[in-house]
Amino acid sequence: AVLLKASVSIQWSFITMLLAIGFTVPLMIADFLSFGAQIAGVAPVVPGALVVLLLVRVFFVAAGITDKCARVPAVVNSLCFGPGTEHRRQLLIEYIVHSDAGFYVLETRLTTGMALKFMYMWCVIAFGIATNLLAKEQK
Repeated sequence: AVLLKASVSIQWSFITMLLAIGFTVPLMIADFLSFGAQIAGVAPVVPGALVVLLLVRVFFVAAGITDKCARVPAVVNSLCFGPGTEHRRQLLIEYIVHSDAGFYVLETRLTTGMALKFMYMWCVIAFGIATNLLAKEQK
């Protein structure tokens, strides 16, 4: 419940962060290519690249929280609370499983798989923009 409240309260900041990643990467590529894709074009892009890398790390850490929550029932099941508590332990495990704890953004559970798909999508978009700009530059 605490994790759900926390993720609801920061979800718009998280979405803003994802939009910043999404729009910064193509603009950094365009900026790099505007300098002629040479070593001189790397220096202006480095600060933005560091910020984007840190935002991507935050994105994957949030997705990792959901993965850790998914492993909690197995940890609780491995604990021994004494004789005659198996039924109560099973009820506790079912409660944890059905609570579906994790990091949510707009009522969607953020997983590592979702984060990887997001990053894959933006890599494809960035590659498309870079090849398009390079093709225009060589004409």
